[in-house]
Amino acid sequence: MPTSWDEFNAAASKLQAAGVIPFAHGGQPWQDATVFEAVLLGIGGNEFYQKAIVELDMNALSGPTMVKVFDQMRKLQGFTDKGMPGRDWNVATGMVMSGKAAFQIMGDWAKGEFSNAGLKPGIDYYCLPPLLIMVIYTMWIASFFTR
Repeated sequence: MPTSWDEFNAAASKLQAAGVIPFAHGGQPWQDATVFEAVLLGIGGNEFYQKAIVELDMNALSGPTMVKVFDQMRKLQGFTDKGMPGRDWNVATGMVMSGKAAFQIMGDWAKGEFSNAGLKPGIDYYCLPPLLIMVIYTMWIASFFTR
């Protein structure tokens, strides 16, 4: 399992080369915001999140950490497929369940889709916090990927 965005990017590149969509995503605004928050926290951490998102600190918003966040968002877009814009979340979840895609960042409600398909957590798929987000509650984010 990747433990950093660099490791995720390396794994995603290998998956893409093997013909697997690395990142299942629906390009709807709320899904984009969820992923952005996960990337921002994973790269910048709690203090950066506080400064950038809560305090709207211009130094944080225009600084090198935010540039890294947008660079990672750009990389994630390259790991999606052409059908991404406007896709419903459950369709993206279905891509992970079928093995067409490897990873998804989604709320915990996606677990219901896996359960309804008869898939077992820890056996058929894993549900983990997004990369490097272990100490802060972030809305409703969870990452799903097939085993």
